[in-house]
Amino acid sequence: MKTSLKSYSFTFIFIILTTFIFSLFLTILKQNDLINVRTSNIISNILSLSIYFIAGLILGMKQKSKGLINGIILSIFYIIISLICGLSFTNYKIILKFISKILLIIIGSIIGVNLKK
Repeated sequence: MKTSLKSYSFTFIFIILTTFIFSLFLTILKQNDLINVRTSNIISNILSLSIYFIAGLILGMKQKSKGLINGIILSIFYIIISLICGLSFTNYKIILKFISKILLIIIGSIIGVNLKK
């Protein structure tokens, strides 16, 4: 149980830190007119989805078993935190990105467990 809590905590810290770093980097690029808004949105979406996949992968590699269950648990935590932070499901794009992130966490966790064997 203690290692599970450490793994989930580490994964959430990874998500928060990498999201912050990449957001800061994209903001600097956009403010200096090195990239336009459309390019920034595309890069942001790709990096965001990649971060959630890698987070699932890290969780799976740390847990070493039950990748599907651990991915679902991490996804449930992500859903709860998103709702607490006030994420509003106003249009289909937001819903699609949200579901994509959840699926990538689960897939990453399954693959992460199998990479360790």
